[in-house]
Amino acid sequence: MNNPAARLLQILTLCKKHEKESGTRPMLMGWRKVFRMAESVSDFAVMEQIGRVYAMVGEVSDLVGRFKDLDPQLYLGWREELGEAFLNLSFRSEFGTFASRLPRTMLVNVEFCSNALSERCPEPMVDSDKLAELGTLATDLIKQVPEADLDEAGQRYFMDYLTLIRRSVTDYPLSGAPALQGAIDACTGTLVTQRQVSLATRETPIGKKFWSLINKISRLLAPAESEDDHQQGKDGQRIAFKAVVRQKAA
Repeated sequence: MNNPAARLLQILTLCKKHEKESGTRPMLMGWRKVFRMAESVSDFAVMEQIGRVYAMVGEVSDLVGRFKDLDPQLYLGWREELGEAFLNLSFRSEFGTFASRLPRTMLVNVEFCSNALSERCPEPMVDSDKLAELGTLATDLIKQVPEADLDEAGQRYFMDYLTLIRRSVTDYPLSGAPALQGAIDACTGTLVTQRQVSLATRETPIGKKFWSLINKISRLLAPAESEDDHQQGKDGQRIAFKAVVRQKAA
């Protein structure tokens, strides 16, 4: 799933897969099957995920629009039919009333679009085992924050950005690598936007683990890097960090 059309296709395909067994079940129960969400998860959380699936249509449209040689009529002709399916979606109705509006021809057309984006603008891919590892690392660090020797600002800093990382891992099936990259960019950006707390906490035990996690994710998003390239990247990060320190001292 290296582009939003591929992720959309996977979700819609799962909807069709669960149509037979969940078609007569309540709408949100059917979507819980698609998202593999426990019954204990709130209805609001399920509805939020459904809304994000619909938002993926806009992401795909934006990407296709970047390539002037991709005819929207050919690559995005499925949008109107899918839009009708979402517009007629009622949370009080049965799941089958939505899944039945997803014909095989629509899925083929979304796949056609996905193949084009996969060739032209593929995103980095992170396998499920690595994602699980990242999620575990982030969760473990979140549990350590309250007991760490940090002031209130430091605790809030790590809780905010570790939660952001964990959410980007959880949302990977819907958001893909861009969400992970966005989380990493937000964390590294704090060297400038929140330089006082980022500098003060960087060499703490939890700070070292936090930045080690950032580095691990960065490497997963650039798997084609050679060891020399990776070292240059780490050196560049150190240089940037030192520049912030000098600026603070000045």
